[in-house]
Amino acid sequence: MASRSPVPGTRVDLRPIDLHLVAGDVAGRVVPPPADALTAEERTQLAAREPLSLLRVLGPEGQEGGPAGRKAGRLIREHVAAGRYSERGPVVAVHELRTPTHRQVGLVAGIPVADVDAGVVRPHEQTRAYREERLAAFLDAAGVDVSPVVLTHTAQPAIDALVDEVCHADPDLEFDGWGGVRHRVWIVADTSVCERLRTAAGAIAQLTIVDGHHRVAAALRARDNADDRDGAARDEPLLLAELVADRDLRMVGFDRRVHVADIAEAQRILAGLAGIAHLTDLGIGPPPRPVGAAEMLVAVSDRWWRATFTDVPDELPESLPVSLLQERVLRPIVGIGDPRTDRRLEHVPGLGDLWALDRAVHEAMTMAFVPRAVTVAELQAVARRGAVLPPKSTYVDPKPGPGVLIRLRQR
Repeated sequence: MASRSPVPGTRVDLRPIDLHLVAGDVAGRVVPPPADALTAEERTQLAAREPLSLLRVLGPEGQEGGPAGRKAGRLIREHVAAGRYSERGPVVAVHELRTPTHRQVGLVAGIPVADVDAGVVRPHEQTRAYREERLAAFLDAAGVDVSPVVLTHTAQPAIDALVDEVCHADPDLEFDGWGGVRHRVWIVADTSVCERLRTAAGAIAQLTIVDGHHRVAAALRARDNADDRDGAARDEPLLLAELVADRDLRMVGFDRRVHVADIAEAQRILAGLAGIAHLTDLGIGPPPRPVGAAEMLVAVSDRWWRATFTDVPDELPESLPVSLLQERVLRPIVGIGDPRTDRRLEHVPGLGDLWALDRAVHEAMTMAFVPRAVTVAELQAVARRGAVLPPKSTYVDPKPGPGVLIRLRQR
């Protein structure tokens, strides 16, 4: 998905939207973990244990397309008919996610797909055309949006004040979700409050996509396909979006696992890395995650190294460890030219410590690379430049995830 140059004077156009809210008595069973937080085996096991889980509806990446979309749409509407979702709309929703150490608040609303064309909504990652096509077909056939696109923006005092006002009331939904995340949702149906939120959001000049690049690209593709097919005027397409202030986002990275043929290949890669970075042997067992500006960790067998890149450029995104890893290590030394398709490369959400990654490297013939996480400010700067990062460069924790608030569309 290409980044669009911003149209001068354009601002965020937040819209109330028809939503369905999951019922509190079944929310913990229906709402699944974020898709990329589970392995394929874990997804299968969880879906088998819980018959109400949306994991039974939402297949893994690569299973999108029209037939899968029709099945998903039918099953989700069965949830609605059974009373597991209640209709609310048109509304704006406040969605709070809380852990013992963090609180994140988002506004769930509609954002015109045209705001992507206008450069108000800006990407920071490349997308895969074949997945755009399959996901567009899936969403069109399903007629439902299950996961909001997460967009971040500079904090706005006017929005903060309105959110505080809304949150003084009892929430419409409260439940404990996957990973110990406490979800609370307030439905804003009062048209005057919705209009005040819309006015406050109009002060935002840029929204940066932090989760949902393929969903945005698929929405653009579906819009264009519908225009070509129908020709006539139609309702303006909206993204189901969750807007989160930059100061509320907790960004972590994606760790990389690279499958190698044998220990000799791993040593060759490590030797090549020594020519472009200062290597420090950290011994056996995983160290703390890296924090240095041009720093990453490397694991081979049971040993870890700290790599600090040399001759680092000043510009973003070229100076970021995720970019340096791809352009100086994975591409020229390992031979991974396209990280989106090379099966030797795995991306693992950088959640918690590195013990699980350490065990995985020790048990299989793989290397691990742990680049320093991209900050929210760096992410926004990359998006403003119209530049992109390698795929799977950022991960938001906690994620709103699928199934808390959904939108049914006419098919």
